[in-house]
Amino acid sequence: MVSEHDKGIFFPRSFNEQMAWIDAEVDLILRCEKRVEKCGLHEEAKINRNEGHGHVIDRLFKVIKEDPKNIAVLREVETAERELWAFLEHEHGAKSEEEIYAYWHNYSLAYMAELESSPTYYFLMRGYDEFHDADEWIGIYSSLTQVREAYRNAVQALEQEHKRCRETFTNEHEKVMIHTFNETAGWHYDISPEVLISEKSAC
Repeated sequence: MVSEHDKGIFFPRSFNEQMAWIDAEVDLILRCEKRVEKCGLHEEAKINRNEGHGHVIDRLFKVIKEDPKNIAVLREVETAERELWAFLEHEHGAKSEEEIYAYWHNYSLAYMAELESSPTYYFLMRGYDEFHDADEWIGIYSSLTQVREAYRNAVQALEQEHKRCRETFTNEHEKVMIHTFNETAGWHYDISPEVLISEKSAC
């Protein structure tokens, strides 16, 4: 059962954006595995659906399948879910890493095309999840290229500030956030940076 909180967050988003959130999780898993392999520590292990990335992916699929606007693509979603879990759980005959990467990347590309098909404005903010009264405006941007560069610079500046202040006082829960607005979709708050800023979305 999907919570009202999750419905409020994800139902207003397009199908491609919903699937792009799963792509962001898949991308994180693949990059993490490559780092582990590089250190010579790789061991084949199944992804637990109740922990970490597995929990997030399972939650997103439940939201997508319960969203009324996705009824026409429900078979596509169910097939994608089966194939992704077969890959993550290292089942015999599962798709290869390259096939999984390409399949999910297509949803991110489709979402990027949606964003760029109508005027979208990106609001870069610095603040906290729970308390927004003191949020600091960094800038407003009209293209993904601009906001990617500004986001990376803002995150780097915040990390350096935390590092300088760590010996005295700092709140490391402070973060850089991206909000978007366009006339069709309205406002979307605190967009996942993995969806907009990742190397995959930049391709």
